[in-house]
Amino acid sequence: MTDKSYSKPPTEGRIKTEDIDKYSRLRRLLRPLMGMWYVHPDITLIAYGSPAVVLGMLVTSSKPSTDRLHLRNLFAHGRRYHFVGGSPNGFRMETTSKIPWRRRDRTRATAVLTAQFKQLDDDLTQINLTAHIRLASMYTGFIVPIFFTPLFLFAAWHHPLVRLLMLVSLYGLAWTAYRYSAAVDANDMVYFIEQSLADLMPKSVTELGAHVPYVVDNREDFADAWEKFYESHTEDDTSN
Repeated sequence: MTDKSYSKPPTEGRIKTEDIDKYSRLRRLLRPLMGMWYVHPDITLIAYGSPAVVLGMLVTSSKPSTDRLHLRNLFAHGRRYHFVGGSPNGFRMETTSKIPWRRRDRTRATAVLTAQFKQLDDDLTQINLTAHIRLASMYTGFIVPIFFTPLFLFAAWHHPLVRLLMLVSLYGLAWTAYRYSAAVDANDMVYFIEQSLADLMPKSVTELGAHVPYVVDNREDFADAWEKFYESHTEDDTSN
């Protein structure tokens, strides 16, 4: 990957989405409300390869294998990644994990990650990632509040306002727990994509500044610099 050259190669594989797609005025106004729907900041990745190559590597990496032991941490606690839909311009995926006390069952997916491809060059692809809550599984987080709703509404104890506040608090806690679970799933999916495409992402190499000791620009000065370096360390060893 590093032997490829482009007119303007990216310096990093992960860049801020705001640097590419600015928020419209309406989206900025709705951003506080959108924060309840989206569970992970928008992310843009850059990878060498066509969209087909990128998607193929992700599909292959989603299956545990002894040939990819460097990705074993992605499958901790029985976590798996599922591609639930897609198009030539992107894909959607979800993730689940094992339930410790029910060996054959798995957790329900609480988040959906959507990826959109944008081909920048013949062999360079931009991947825009967004993650939001999965509404189809939301009922699982509100089973307990729904069960207690009649008790709070028709019970004869406490003031009605107190019962209403308790009911609102119960639903609020359920929503917070569900959204936190969705955020964890979204973070795991983003981490999976970044680790799976690590070999395709451009690497940023930090250059040594002139203020760093023993940095030599010319080959002719290397012998003198090496002599000074050797003598300084020899003097330190002698003094000790």
